[in-house]
Amino acid sequence: MRFFLSLLFISVFSHFSFAQVPVFKIAYQISLNQELMDELNSPDMDKNDEELASLKAILTETEKGGFAIQVWSAKDKFRVNSSMAEDFVQIVDKTTKKVYHLNLSDSTFMQSEGAGPLFGEEANEDQFQIEFVAGKTETIAGYPCKLAIISPTIDDLAALGDEEIPSIQVWYTENIPAYTFGAFDFLGNLPGAALKVDLSGVQFVAKSITKEQVSTDFFASPVGFQESAGDLGMEEGEDMELGEDMIAYYDTTSGLYGLKNVNDEILTQPLFTSLSEVRDGIIVAVNSEYQAGFLNLQGKTVLPLTYESIVYDDVLGAYQFSKDGKFGIMNKTGKNLWGKTYDFLSTFEGNHAIFMENEKSGILNKSGQIIIPATHESILQYDEHYFVVLDGEKFKIFDLKSNKMILDGFQELYLANTPNLFIASNDGEKYGFVNEKGTTVIPFVYSMVSPFFDGTASVVKLGEEETIQINTKGEEVPVNE
Repeated sequence: MRFFLSLLFISVFSHFSFAQVPVFKIAYQISLNQELMDELNSPDMDKNDEELASLKAILTETEKGGFAIQVWSAKDKFRVNSSMAEDFVQIVDKTTKKVYHLNLSDSTFMQSEGAGPLFGEEANEDQFQIEFVAGKTETIAGYPCKLAIISPTIDDLAALGDEEIPSIQVWYTENIPAYTFGAFDFLGNLPGAALKVDLSGVQFVAKSITKEQVSTDFFASPVGFQESAGDLGMEEGEDMELGEDMIAYYDTTSGLYGLKNVNDEILTQPLFTSLSEVRDGIIVAVNSEYQAGFLNLQGKTVLPLTYESIVYDDVLGAYQFSKDGKFGIMNKTGKNLWGKTYDFLSTFEGNHAIFMENEKSGILNKSGQIIIPATHESILQYDEHYFVVLDGEKFKIFDLKSNKMILDGFQELYLANTPNLFIASNDGEKYGFVNEKGTTVIPFVYSMVSPFFDGTASVVKLGEEETIQINTKGEEVPVNE
């Protein structure tokens, strides 16, 4: 039991455009055998044990039809969230090996690099041994599954508890791409998605699997989030310096933060899940209901905590806000600088941002002026010269100044960060570069390509694993050139 709980909590809390992508949405429920249920419901259970309390809350939720874990699995990406930590989301890109850990409560994120078979690397047999059991099959949520028995072998897992490390039975389907749950990295060694994980009487079982279409932004690097220099959110139990002699102090009783100055003068009671660094005399505060507002340096509320999110935009030198499902830009007094709100507004990249109205996408500039009207089904990318539209399943390149289409006819099209050069693919497997006329400039001989930065792009040739650098002529160049 202790081994499972420790592993589960590590899974949940460890490091942490609008094109449509087909995904499998898998909802898992949790169940316990009778022995563990008796332990959980025992009057002798430690009421202060947060792990047991959380597990009991999840069981209650699943009994009501809720979920323990939800996964959205695409071909080369997946996203995970858990009812044990509703404010934390993990987004993984298998191709770029990037793993994002989002804290929704304060709009911060951390980034790490993925490793292991899920990212094209060899399995670490020193950690887990896997036995694929022939002839054993089971249908779970309508999908045929095979059985694998996974035996942890490393001392680190043994240190999580006094119990003997058990084998883990996993039923997996090859019809859905593989994914992992944090510390359950061994799931990445399987040739498909794990739909049932059985560990000493504790089971995660996929209860529903649906096919959906989601925006590519669902898997994108965090938009509107600030990168955290440390752990996700504020370090529990630590006072945090906010600048200008302000300190967020931690209250061990409530688990919340209050504001004080360097002279230990208490300015507010501990009412907040997070307090931002000071900018021009203003602190963004988020309360226990995850509503955001502004405090001044005297701890007074100068903007009511009634906003769904408030994020400082360094490009604009102003705050992007969300309230009642609408997005806009305001200054430190709460004045809407554009006098208008949108259904969605991305953070600014360069001089522009994407906005949405009536389920259509457009582009505006730093003054809030609409450059491209919201008439496109979805805008996937943009730079200072072009933008990419996904119309149904068709990729199209448009000129940013004229809003005229200049290129289509490929299964996939992306910006290459170089004038008159675009990433293209006819089949979603072989990639190359073309110009505005659709003429091949660099042959379609790569399984992976990146945009150009400082004149070079990272590519992987078909059938190979090594990443090399090429210039805009397709010539291989030294990595440090």
